[in-house]
Amino acid sequence: SPKQGQTTAVAKKKKLDDATKINALGQIDVGRSKLMLWHRPTLRSGRLLKDLRGVTMIITAQAKRESPQDVRKICEQFGMKHFWIELNGANQALLCDKAVLKYMRKRIRELLTILKENEEVALIHCAAGIHRTGSLGYTLLRLAANDPLNKEQAYAALKIMREDTWKGVGDW
Repeated sequence: SPKQGQTTAVAKKKKLDDATKINALGQIDVGRSKLMLWHRPTLRSGRLLKDLRGVTMIITAQAKRESPQDVRKICEQFGMKHFWIELNGANQALLCDKAVLKYMRKRIRELLTILKENEEVALIHCAAGIHRTGSLGYTLLRLAANDPLNKEQAYAALKIMREDTWKGVGDW
């Protein structure tokens, strides 16, 4: 039917758009690993991230209510590792909360150890791939085990990794 043909054409265009965007992602070294930024992966983009970019690990920065276990299932399906940092947002009040900071320090140390000791192609995401993704990516770059970046270098690296994240974070 014509409607079914249109649906198939839209799905093919979406896959091409995702592939183009995934291929445009930059990678920055963190430890022995490579780091990329993206928005929440779907089953389709999860497959593309694995096939096109060799992603071996997905880092989820989302709240429990955002169903991070769905991303874990995508990882399991494609043989990727999953690392979840429970983060209920990226607003200033939350990121200044002592309990949140203590939890974040612990999880970031664990993540840095993994990235330093293993050769992962790791992808950080939240929902839109902007604030939580950018904050976590920036922090990892500032603390990078092999060659920490200064503030300006880390911010510039966000643009290399994913321009949408860099634009969205801005002077935030």
